[in-house]
Amino acid sequence: MRVRFPPPELRRAVALSLGVAFPLLSTALSLAMRPLVSSAPLALYVPAVVFATYLGGLGPGLLSLGLSAGLCGWFFIAPYDAFGPSQAEVVVVSLFLVIGGVLCWIAAALRDGYLERDAHAHRFESLVATSSDVIWTTTPEGLAHADSPS
Repeated sequence: MRVRFPPPELRRAVALSLGVAFPLLSTALSLAMRPLVSSAPLALYVPAVVFATYLGGLGPGLLSLGLSAGLCGWFFIAPYDAFGPSQAEVVVVSLFLVIGGVLCWIAAALRDGYLERDAHAHRFESLVATSSDVIWTTTPEGLAHADSPS
């Protein structure tokens, strides 16, 4: 049996709130573990961006990406508690935005693929349930499996 992880279908407001909540949670965790994450300040923001995109879609993922970049720039890149246009901040945040954008695109494509596959499975089930013909499929091993109720 294969395990699938289709994402839930969330209302837009819930999805956008996840796009805000995940970076805030990452910031809280990073502040609590500041000595441990000082060498890699963006480490906890990458999963936040991926989870927000996978659960909410591309829009909440990009919102999470932008908010993560801003929060990290404010709290963890010198000068602290300010947006100074230092070269280090610009390079680190720009690289994070590029990599995060690619991760958003990948996570959104994975999410959309799972949702499309789920929709096709529901359509197949409804076609089989309403058909008067015998419908069968085969397993990967070549064994026949009867799908229709007739």
